[in-house]
Amino acid sequence: MTDDRTQSLKTVADVARLEQSIANLTERLGTAHNRIDKLERMIREDFKEIRDGLNGIADTIQPIRDWMNRGKGWAAAMLLLASIFGAAIVKGMSILMGK
Repeated sequence: MTDDRTQSLKTVADVARLEQSIANLTERLGTAHNRIDKLERMIREDFKEIRDGLNGIADTIQPIRDWMNRGKGWAAAMLLLASIFGAAIVKGMSILMGK
């Protein structure tokens, strides 16, 4: 009977220790969640500030984009004309050389 009582007391002590460990882990988990929530809030605020800043810059960037697109169009037209002109020179030289 003494062995049963001793075993029972040991089991109760083990259960109490496990409950304490679970309570500690639960507390640490809650702290970690609070930290993560705080970081998420900070990141969202930072992204909002960045988005607002980019929206403010968009009006300044649009004329630059338009100018660059016109430049690309002119560059493409010049490349096309240069290709046609070069082909015409090669064709004229081949005619003049008789080949």
